[in-house]
Amino acid sequence: MAEIQLRDYEDADAENLNRLAVSAFEQFRHLYEDWPAMLAGLSKTSALSASGEIIVAELQRKFAGAVAYSDRTVKKPRSSINAGPSFACWSSTPRFAEKELGKR
Repeated sequence: MAEIQLRDYEDADAENLNRLAVSAFEQFRHLYEDWPAMLAGLSKTSALSASGEIIVAELQRKFAGAVAYSDRTVKKPRSSINAGPSFACWSSTPRFAEKELGKR
């Protein structure tokens, strides 16, 4: 089994991350009332690095997945609960998801 490498997100990862987020959610497009709006947001996933942490997973030296955490100390709207990450989302390419990347 190939070794998974975890590393911090780098600005050079932006294009891969944005493409990955769209690819990971594409299969669920029928569940969103406004897929074009969701697609627009997913296409900017790399912007989350400005207010949180993104960890990249590489499998076989290829960009295979990422998880984004939004820091709970970042000022949020009053309606949110300040307990834990306000956002944590794992995305992986469908090709690597079948290898159970992200299950551990």
